[in-house]
Amino acid sequence: MTPYVITFIVMVGVFMIGCFAFKLPVGVSMLIAALCGALEGGLGTETIRMMVEGEFGYVDTILTIGCAMIFMKVIEGSGALDALSSLIIEKFHRFPAVLLVVPRHDHRFFHCSSSFSRFHYGSGSCINGN
Repeated sequence: MTPYVITFIVMVGVFMIGCFAFKLPVGVSMLIAALCGALEGGLGTETIRMMVEGEFGYVDTILTIGCAMIFMKVIEGSGALDALSSLIIEKFHRFPAVLLVVPRHDHRFFHCSSSFSRFHYGSGSCINGN
């Protein structure tokens, strides 16, 4: 067996033990598996520095998603999300196909209509703990 296969087996094993035996969250199990794989691969404690430095490349993305999740929770908590959904259903209940036919040059409408579902169900599940 090559060293890469051994590292892979170690990482998958640690991940499965973390998830199934210790009932850890998937993200924590992946972090522990990555650290164990790096230690087995000979990187040592240099791995921690690389993980911390690597995360700073995604700060803008993390802040954007975090703000979107907070925004959607505020919109949901205030009742505006339900009101917006009711309004859309009221206005377009007879002609739902109108929502599918959006001019290609009008990206604002597409962005508005798709952002609510994307932020609410995609990123919002992180806050709910799902």
